Amino acid sequence: MTKLDEYLKRPVSELVADSPRLVSQEEKERHNIYSLLLMSMVAFNWNSNKRSVDDSQKPSHSKDYGSNLLLSTSEKPVPRGKFLKGDYLGHNIAAFAVDRDGSVIDFDFNHNEIFNSSTQHAEARLLNRVFSLNQIYDSWNVGPPPKDTSSSYGQLLQGVTIYTSLESCAQCSGIMTLGNAKEVIYLQEDPGQYKIGNIMFRLTESNDPHRKSLAPRPIPANTFGFNYYSVLSEKFGEYKNATGNSSITSFLCTEAAFLVFLEAENEFYDLANSGLKFPDWKAKLINGSESRLSNKGVLEECLGFYKYFAEKGRRGTPH
Repeated sequence: MTKLDEYLKRPVSELVADSPRLVSQEEKERHNIYSLLLMSMVAFNWNSNKRSVDDSQKPSHSKDYGSNLLLSTSEKPVPRGKFLKGDYLGHNIAAFAVDRDGSVIDFDFNHNEIFNSSTQHAEARLLNRVFSLNQIYDSWNVGPPPKDTSSSYGQLLQGVTIYTSLESCAQCSGIMTLGNAKEVIYLQEDPGQYKIGNIMFRLTESNDPHRKSLAPRPIPANTFGFNYYSVLSEKFGEYKNATGNSSITSFLCTEAAFLVFLEAENEFYDLANSGLKFPDWKAKLINGSESRLSNKGVLEECLGFYKYFAEKGRRGTPH
C-alpha cells in the first residue's frame, strides 16, 4: 500500500498537519540565530513598492491602510531599508541554505517581477545557485575546495537546511524534494499554499532511519518559539481585515510588515552583545557525529555573512 492509498482513508487534517518534533532549548537558540539573520537581510533590502520603481503604481487600497510607501506614515524617515524607494529589486521574500556543519552556503530573493515570471521564487533561485556554486567549488566565504567534490547533484543537498521567510509553494517544495534537502524552516505561514509542503512530506515518508522522507520536513518557526512567526500572522490578519486584500506579497510591502522585520534586525544586532545561553552546543548529525560549528560559531558565521551580504552580496546579482 502506498502512502497515498493510506491517507485516502484518513482525515485530510492528518495529511496537512504539522509534523510533531521535539526541539531542545539549545537547538531553538540555533534556529533563532539563523532566523534573525534572514529577517535582517530582508529588512536591509526592503522594497516598499510591489510592482515597479514608479510609486504611483501603489495599490488603490493603500489609502485605507496607510500608503504603500514606508515614509508616508512616519514623521521621520524610517532608519533601515536600503531600497525604500526608487530601486525595485523584487518582493520582500528571501531564503538561504545552511550545510550540515552549520555554515551558510548562499542566499537569494524572490524576483518574479524583475523576470516577469511566477517561477522566480527565492527557494527555487537559491537551489539553482547552490548547484551552480558546487560546479566551481565556490562560496561566499572563499576558502580551499571541499575535501569531497565527488558528490553527485542528487546528493548535494543531503543534510542541508533551507531557511525561508515565507512558507514554500508547490514549485519550491518540489524543487527542494528533487534536490534532497533535509528540511525547510519558514518564518511566516502562507495560507495560499494549502500546506503543500506538509502533504509532500507525509506522502513520501519512509522507514529509512537516515531519510525519513523524500521531501524536506517543513518546520514552522513557532516550533522553536520564534515570536515573529505569530506577529507576522497577526499583522497580516489586520491587513486583510482593514483592506479586504488577501495578497500576502502586498502585505509584505507595508510599513507594518517592515517594522516587524526591523525589530528582528535589531534583535539580531543585540545578540552580538548579549551573548548566548548555549554557546558551546553543537547539533547532532545523522551519523552520530557533531556539526563543526557550535552555537557561538553559528552566530559568528551569521554576523560575518550579514556583513558580506550588506557590503558585497547585492540581491539580484551573481554576488
